[in-house]
Amino acid sequence: MLPALTAAYQGEMKRTRQAVADHVASVWRRLPDYRDEQVPGFLQAALPVVQAGQRRAVALTSAYLSRALGAPPVGLDVETLVGAAVRNGMDPAEVYRRPFVTTWAAIAKIGVQAAIEKGLSRLTSTADMDVAMSGRDTLLAYQRVAPAVESDRIIGWRRVAEPGCCDFCLSIDGAHTGPDEPQPLHNRCGCTADPITAGSSLVGALLGVGSRIDKTVIREHGELGPVITAHGDSFAGPDDLDDPDYIES
Repeated sequence: MLPALTAAYQGEMKRTRQAVADHVASVWRRLPDYRDEQVPGFLQAALPVVQAGQRRAVALTSAYLSRALGAPPVGLDVETLVGAAVRNGMDPAEVYRRPFVTTWAAIAKIGVQAAIEKGLSRLTSTADMDVAMSGRDTLLAYQRVAPAVESDRIIGWRRVAEPGCCDFCLSIDGAHTGPDEPQPLHNRCGCTADPITAGSSLVGALLGVGSRIDKTVIREHGELGPVITAHGDSFAGPDDLDDPDYIES
């Protein structure tokens, strides 16, 4: 059973991710059609809510770490933890145009309505991922600015599986990363990480790009950073990971 603080944090993050996904889905469904001229209005309605969700993820994660460490709150530059900053500089307008591209490409193969639903699935997965990545990147930002005595210095992060997570995440539950290493994610991943301080021991497997644990391989994605994949998976760009069927918990 998860500690109460961790369970509360995971629950709030999940609610935030779901609220953002629900909002962008409602904007998508209200579109009169899915032609190119609808993109600017969609972006205007959707992007502020996505970034509000990302800012909440930053606040939740920072507060969680301070409570877990018994430390005072720290000041973080939130703008470095939202939008393009968590996608290696990729413009959010380009990211959130992709569901339209998915829809347009799928119409000839599966029909209009199914293509719209495929675009919607990509959209909600993207929004969910953006909120999760803001939470993930907050770990590293917090570690860089948190005042601490030597015995409380963060020396790594221990992965904490979300209840009901996928088999891939279950296989790496308890594994650790270095203090400056981002947590690997996958679509709709709700797992989190606890700080490991200098007074604790590093136990469990070490996670990093190239790590292989059971059927899981951690690979580097140029836009998203480290991601959780299966042994047989490979990808070269955002389309390969944004497939709605790609490892969902």
